Amino acid sequence: MNKQEGFTLVETVFAMFIAAIAIFGAVAALLAAVSLSHRVFTFSQEADDANLLATFIERDMKMASHFTFRAQRLWITEDDGVVNSYWMDAQSTDIDRAVNGRGVIVVSTHVDSVTFSVLPEGGLETDVSYLYEGVSYMEQLQVDFGEGTLG
Repeated sequence: MNKQEGFTLVETVFAMFIAAIAIFGAVAALLAAVSLSHRVFTFSQEADDANLLATFIERDMKMASHFTFRAQRLWITEDDGVVNSYWMDAQSTDIDRAVNGRGVIVVSTHVDSVTFSVLPEGGLETDVSYLYEGVSYMEQLQVDFGEGTLG
């Protein structure tokens, strides 16, 4: 009788089943890692946006003679009459900045809401809530105003 070498059909199917489970597990782990990486990147991007907004507002407030705000809009007037304005563009969920009503730039994106309020010491508090692809992030900025006046 001839003795055949190799694997039986049952052994081959079983080996393919085990390999498929291993590949499925590896793909699931890769997808989870990519999703986590995306969430971390999104959070980092929102933190960068909040930092950029804080930098602009702090710089403008240090040079301000007075400021006013209403709803989701802030106007900061400098000693030389230059007016820097910030507002939330509800259609694009951005916070925009303009100087003397011109040259609009986006200083923060994926904004869910923004509120401005006066601090008891006379400064400005800005609360910004970000929401992007299910990731929520809240940033609070407090800036001393010092020598100017609230308009």
